[in-house]
Amino acid sequence: MTGTKATRRPGFTLIELLVVISIIGVIAALAGVALFGTSESQRRNSVDQQIDKLQKALDAEYGTVLSKATAETNTIPPAVVTYADGIPRAKCFWAAANLRRNFPDTFAEAGAPVAVVPGFQLAVLTPFNGLASAGSAHEESAALLYIILTQKSASGGGSTAGSGDELGATRDVTLNGRPFKVFVDSWGNSIGFRRWETGSEAVSRAVPGVGNNLDPLDTSNLVFGWADSAKRSWASGVTPPAPACDLFRNWGGGRPMNRMVSVYSPGKDKAVGTADDQLGIRLKQLGAKGKQ
Repeated sequence: MTGTKATRRPGFTLIELLVVISIIGVIAALAGVALFGTSESQRRNSVDQQIDKLQKALDAEYGTVLSKATAETNTIPPAVVTYADGIPRAKCFWAAANLRRNFPDTFAEAGAPVAVVPGFQLAVLTPFNGLASAGSAHEESAALLYIILTQKSASGGGSTAGSGDELGATRDVTLNGRPFKVFVDSWGNSIGFRRWETGSEAVSRAVPGVGNNLDPLDTSNLVFGWADSAKRSWASGVTPPAPACDLFRNWGGGRPMNRMVSVYSPGKDKAVGTADDQLGIRLKQLGAKGKQ
C-alpha cells in the first residue's frame, strides 16, 4: 500500500508580507491619529476649564471693584464732580478710573497714576509699585493677572486668597530682574488677560452679540453725548491735553474702551492674537450653551 505524502504549505511570499506590513502600518497610523486627536482635544478642554475658572475669579474681582466704585457717590472728589458737571457723569468717570486702576494689563499702566480728570489722578496701588515695562506685554499681563487674583490689597476685597494654587498650575518668571508668578496652561503658556472695548471687532468675532457702541458704565451716553465739546474731546481721547487719559477713548468709531476683562491663553501655537487663542469671554458667552 502506497502512503499518501502530506504536502506542506509554503510560508508567506514577500508580496504577502509586504501587504500585511502595509495594513499594520495603516492601522497603526490611524490609531495614532485618533489618539493624537483625542490628546489634543483633551488638552484644549483642560485649558478651557482652567481659563473658565480664572475668568470667573477675575469677574468676581471686577464686580467687587465696580460695586465699590459705584457706591462711592458721596465720596467722589469735588474736582471730578465739578469737571463732570454733576454727579451722574462724575460716577461714569469714577467707575472707569477705578477699573483702569485695578485692572492694568501692562506694567506701564500698573506703575503710573490714573488721570481721572485734568488736575486729579489716582495713585498707583501698592501691589503695582515700582513696575516698569519688561518688554513682553503677554508676560506682563500674566504677572499682573496673578497679582490681581491673589493680592487682596489690589481691590480691597475680591475672589481669591492665598497663593492662587487653587486656580491652577503656576510657575516662576523673572521680568526686569524681579521675580513673579504666573498661571500656566497645558500648552506650557503663561496665561494673561486683556481689557477690550465692548464694540471691538475682535470681541465681536469671538463673542457674537456683544459688539455695540454703548458703554456699560455710561448707558445714558452722558460722556460721548456731552454738550461741552472741549471736555468731551479730552474724555474721548481725540485731542487730549496732558495728562492724557483713555478712560473713554474713542478709536474713531465711538466705541468705549476698557470695559471688558478677559483671561486668555495663546493656545497650541503659542502665538498671541491668533485664531486658536482660548478666551475667557468666549467661554463665558457660551457657558449657558454648554461651551461649544
